[in-house]
Amino acid sequence: MSDPHYPTIDSQFLIGLILNSPKIDPSTRIKVGSSTAFLLKGSQAIHRRLIILREIEPGQLSYEQSTGLAIRLSFIGPLLKWLEQHRAWKDGAYVVQEK
Repeated sequence: MSDPHYPTIDSQFLIGLILNSPKIDPSTRIKVGSSTAFLLKGSQAIHRRLIILREIEPGQLSYEQSTGLAIRLSFIGPLLKWLEQHRAWKDGAYVVQEK
């Protein structure tokens, strides 16, 4: 269960960031029920390359999973900007974002 004090992330927004990541093979996207899976590019074992997103509510992903994935796939900046604009939410002490 997600921490109720953290905001949820729109699944379509996050999936768009994932599909634009150069680390992901977009043709590997699979959706089953409320879960969506992707594979990272590379030759590592599949369990190391598999990314599974599970919606906690229809169209919403947990903050914890989303930020962890954003760090792993190098799009934490756009995610934090989205949170600030769409959820009026900031985490921690960052004040100025580098351009």
